[in-house]
Formats: sequence, C-alpha cells, structure tokens
Amino acid sequence: MSDLSFQSILQEMHAEWDSARADLARVQETARNTTGEARSKGRQVSAKVDAEGRLTELKLHGQGYRTMPPIELTKLIMDTVNQAHENARRDLWQSVDGSLPPGTDPQTLADGGDWSTALPTELELPDLIRDVLERGLPTPGTTPTPRREE
Repeated sequence: MSDLSFQSILQEMHAEWDSARADLARVQETARNTTGEARSKGRQVSAKVDAEGRLTELKLHGQGYRTMPPIELTKLIMDTVNQAHENARRDLWQSVDGSLPPGTDPQTLADGGDWSTALPTELELPDLIRDVLERGLPTPGTTPTPRREE
C-alpha cells in the first residue's frame, strides 16, 4: 500500500469522525428540543413538559374536574404529568435511534432498563480500523491482501 493509500485511509477515518461529531451535535439539539405531552383518559387534564422535565403547560378542560374530590384531581394531574414525562423520554430515544451504536435497543434505554443489555455485546469497528488491528499497517510499496467476507 502506498503512502497515498495510507493517506486516503486517514482521510476516510477523519471523515467518519466528523460525521460522528455531527451526529452527536444533532442528538444534543434534538434532546434540547424534546417535549412531552399527555392528556388524561377522561380528557379533563393535559400537561406538557420540556426537555429538562419541567412542567411548561397544565390545562384543566371542561367542567368535570370541578366536582372531583381534591385527592382524585391531584392524582389525575400527577398521573398526566408523569405520562408527559414518559412520552418525552420515549420520543427522545426514538429520535436518536439512528445515532446509537449498531444493535442498540432504544426501547430498553427509553424504558429505563439495564443499558449494558441494550448495547451490542461486540464493538462495531470500521473495516479500515479492523484491518489495521488484525493485520497491522501495510508495508509501503506492497499491495494489501483484500479482506475476506466472513
């Protein structure tokens, strides 16, 4: 492999790194703009939360809530706000699914499951890096052996 080929390998690795950084910036922006909304089953209460989990909107609809016992209304409000939090978390993980490592289960992450089981057990490395790790750097002036499909 000539120095030019080695240079192209480095350029490709740099391009992949730049792409990963751009993906990370997109994920961060998505996380900042994520909101969650929910409405109670009886449609008396609706809630909206922001990316930080702060309650940004709470609405009481109709007149039915006025006759509810305070404890029941409080529980309805809390359940609705909690559902808005869950919806925001689920939407966030679904929106970043394409940026997660290959084989990652976003639903396990969204459900608050064990992250170690959500991630793949083997690291996916680009072929170029695997070649270098498996065979070492090629000697200048030689032709590299093509990778065999496994």
